[in-house]
Formats: sequence, C-alpha cells, structure tokens
Amino acid sequence: MGIPFINALLSDLVQLFVPKLCGSCTHRLHSYEDAWCLQCIAGLPFSSAMEQQHRFELAQKLSVRMPIRSAESLFVFESGSPVQDILHAVKYQNAQPLAFRLGQLLGRQLQAGVTHLPDVLVPVPLHPKKKKIRGYNQSELLARGISSATGISVDAELLIRNRHTPTQTGMDRTERWQNTSGAFECSKPIKAGVHIALVDDMITTGATLEACYRAMEIPEVSVLGLAYARDT
Repeated sequence: MGIPFINALLSDLVQLFVPKLCGSCTHRLHSYEDAWCLQCIAGLPFSSAMEQQHRFELAQKLSVRMPIRSAESLFVFESGSPVQDILHAVKYQNAQPLAFRLGQLLGRQLQAGVTHLPDVLVPVPLHPKKKKIRGYNQSELLARGISSATGISVDAELLIRNRHTPTQTGMDRTERWQNTSGAFECSKPIKAGVHIALVDDMITTGATLEACYRAMEIPEVSVLGLAYARDT
C-alpha cells in the first residue's frame, strides 16, 4: 500500500465517524466539497447576475478613491446573508480550499466580462503577525484560484504590510482611511504599463485598496473582490 492510498483511507474513516457538515445547511459534505456544499454555494447572490450594472456600480464606488481600470466581485454583500457566513469561513475558519475554489469562479467570471485581462494579480497582504496567527492569507488564496482559471500570474510579494492595523469592522469611512493610510509599501519597482489587479476578500469603503494603490504609485489599477458592500 502506498502513502496516498493510506491517506485517502484515513480521510474516509474520519469522514465516516466525524463527517464534515455544510456551514450553511448542515448537511453532510461530499469528499469534493469544503466548508459549504455546492448546492448552497449555487444559491448565493452572485453579482454576475447584475452584469454591467454591477461592474459600473463597483467601479464608480472605488473611483472616488483612485483611478479604476476595471472592477469585479463574485458576490454582493448584505449583513446577515449567507455571503457573510461564507466570508467568515474563508477568513477565520480555515476554509482554504473553499477560498481557492471561489477564486476560480471569480476568474471565470472575469474572463467572461472583461475584454483585457490583468497582467498580474496582487493580493492585499496581511501583516506577518496576523498571517502567522491565521496560517494563511485568504486574499492570496483567492488570487491563486483566479490564476488557476485564467493563467494570470500572482505576485504575493509585491506589497508588504508594514504596520499592524486593528480590524476595521465597525469603523466609518474616515476611520478606515486613517487605519490603513501608509500601512503598505512596495517591495520593488513596477514596470511601466503593467496592468495590475488588486485582490481582496471584502470591499467596503475601498480604504485598504486605496492604501495599496498609493503604495504602488501606478497610473490606474483593477480590483477583484470576493464580495462588495453596496451601502458603504
């Protein structure tokens, strides 16, 4: 017996006695599902249903902060909705495969809706202290998923978070800007004309993305998010 076979057998035994349950409907997950079942994911409010209206709305929301080339998100966020649960799972419950798969869906949506794809994906970085505690950067996992669906390269080292900032939950627009201003720096020069897309999990006021954009000192930027809030 090889090691892969033994690992698969052990995984099946764990599933038999301690089955994984969907974070939404609590039904038992299949081996190819992680954190959420495919049926619950299919029932989420995908922003692609809004087509051009959604893209225009998101780009307009961000354009007050920085020059936007294109903007795309997978979901529209509403407090108390299933999207809030899925964001929590991706961010705090170690649902790493789920983040990657959602990135793949976002990548396919990007290919269908944008004429000129970005040259490189740059995930919003975590401070090293926070990444060590969490064990992963959910925005980087999203970027890796997008990359696997589109072939766009990922540069997870371009931006560095040089200041540990508190969570922005509950902060207003001004407080978010003060919290993230100057929190990032660029690790190397950026070649002129490169089309960069920033990747983040949740887009609210856009303060974090603006701080990243200013650190890169480029003419314009595209933005990709797992979800965005319409009322902020």
